[in-house]
Amino acid sequence: MLHNDLWVNNMMIKYDPDGKTPCSLKFVDFQLIQMDSLVRDVIFFIITSVNDPELETQLDGYFEYYFQQLAANMERLQFPNPEDFTLERWACVFGFREEIDRVAPYELYHIVSMLRVVLARKESIPDQSEQDAALFFNDNLVEEDYYRRLEVTLRIYDQRGWI
Repeated sequence: MLHNDLWVNNMMIKYDPDGKTPCSLKFVDFQLIQMDSLVRDVIFFIITSVNDPELETQLDGYFEYYFQQLAANMERLQFPNPEDFTLERWACVFGFREEIDRVAPYELYHIVSMLRVVLARKESIPDQSEQDAALFFNDNLVEEDYYRRLEVTLRIYDQRGWI
């Protein structure tokens, strides 16, 4: 199952009493849910929402971290045979890395169009009632962050042969 709009504004994060350490996460806004590869959500979230100047060189590390956390949660939830739930096993049996390469090209348009919204200056976003498709093409929403992330995204896609 695919959320299909997985970015920071669609997540509710609960923090420990110290106010610094996240202890729980909930996804919200399931308007675009569909049956498809969960890898689409992972790619979309990492590229649109991870704020790391080294994203280009660390992308595989983010995929591995995601998988480690998924495996840890499966074990915590007492998923049967957690030892089968490793990145190496999934890479071999289910083709996790191949799945990334397969679905990434289909996420490019989604990523590029949503980057405008994800990285928009907060004060430039219109009220909910005024939002429409034109929002995704509004140049007044974006600053340098958008163009930098767009450039990084296109380099990632080019280097990995996804375009």
